[in-house]
Amino acid sequence: MMHPSENELKDYFEGRLKGEPFRRVDDHIQSCPDCQDTLASLQQLPPD
Repeated sequence: MMHPSENELKDYFEGRLKGEPFRRVDDHIQSCPDCQDTLASLQQLPPD
């Protein structure tokens, strides 16, 4: 699988992904250190 876009990761982090898109991104994050790092960076940002 290709890396999710930054928008997909942000939507995942904010709980806006549901169903298959959520599972696809979640499965990818579990095995991708780069996306895990990106997600950790999103957690450091102040809320919109």
